[in-house]
Amino acid sequence: MIDYESSMKKLGIIVNPIAGAGRGKLLLKRLLTELKRSDYEPFVKETSKAGDGCKTASRGNEFDALVCIGGDGTINEVINGLSDIKFSVPLGIIPVGSGNVIAKELKITSNVKEFVCLLNSGKTMMLDIGKINFGSDKEKPRLFISMAGVGFDAEVADQHHKRRKGADFHPHTTSYVPIALKTAMYYKLPKLTLKIDGKLITEKAAFIQVANSRSYGGPLVFAQKAKTDDGLLDIVWFKAQSGREIIRYYLDAFWGDVTKNMNSSYHHGRKIRISSPDKVPVQVDGDFCGYLPINIEVIHKTIPVFAEHN
Repeated sequence: MIDYESSMKKLGIIVNPIAGAGRGKLLLKRLLTELKRSDYEPFVKETSKAGDGCKTASRGNEFDALVCIGGDGTINEVINGLSDIKFSVPLGIIPVGSGNVIAKELKITSNVKEFVCLLNSGKTMMLDIGKINFGSDKEKPRLFISMAGVGFDAEVADQHHKRRKGADFHPHTTSYVPIALKTAMYYKLPKLTLKIDGKLITEKAAFIQVANSRSYGGPLVFAQKAKTDDGLLDIVWFKAQSGREIIRYYLDAFWGDVTKNMNSSYHHGRKIRISSPDKVPVQVDGDFCGYLPINIEVIHKTIPVFAEHN
């Protein structure tokens, strides 16, 4: 635990105003009201397009702390921006997205008064970060705090993101369901090769989850043994013949134990390589981010996040 001094004055606030169907702006208003009764001077930056959160967070050393008001995608951007300043400031989270995966893992709510009390206490946890390197040296590594998925769920995440651009589409955890069901009907499962810490695990995986946290989104749990600060990533891979079989794995995740399925395997590791002869999408923290091949490694206890110890 790190206790930051109560003399902190500058608080950078990164808010996604459209997150939670506009609830992000409401929570920002509440936060600014609560901060009037504290010693913090707020500096607000609203995101308007992809990359804004990353850009603002990369200037985070101008502040004593940062807070992100948004969903998992915005939090991921902020984390990737903070890597530019070597995570030199602690991060606060006020969740307002559709999944709120890391917030659920850390038992962080959207209660603004609770957040300000936590901020004043200075209590943080040092969390692990997953780092993805793509096949090309020209591509910047992508960090994740919750999980990465290869194959089916990355395709669903990409389709969900495209649907979000529609004015009549309101993202929620349940909004993934019809997209996943439709995708399962046409998606051609890839042939994935998985190596963990230099050891070949399989050349016949169809779907892989690499997790830093238990929560996957909503009530789903793929990696039930995962911890955010143990220096390990949890890897779950599945065999399947069709996209429809993947739906069964999601049902197992809903009930909280995918390992009971005879076509699943569970591993731990620090360095993971996933490749395929097919063009296979990858998602991090719920957003599409590129294609295989990838190398993943865990960076142990890297980022300080305002949270009570679980």
